Amino acid sequence: MDWQTLLGYFSLLSFIEPDLEGTVLVRTVLIVHICDAVLCHLIAGHSGRDKGLWTVGGLLLGIWALGVLLFLPKWQPKTSGHSQLFTHLPQ
Repeated sequence: MDWQTLLGYFSLLSFIEPDLEGTVLVRTVLIVHICDAVLCHLIAGHSGRDKGLWTVGGLLLGIWALGVLLFLPKWQPKTSGHSQLFTHLPQ
């Protein structure tokens, strides 16, 4: 298995166009991964997750990071037990 086949399968572009030349494949993967990184940044920001981490994940992993991020539930930070104990007290 050569690098073009591996990159094509990893980016899922081989399923769309299996006969892409090496330079076209690399350019297309770069463009798609940049778009995935932007989408990961936006979705992570709206769901309360770390935007920087998901942007890097989208840039490196592409559609795989985007797919994971889309199926994760909205993140809510856990509160400590102390704040839950005193919720009934007037402020």
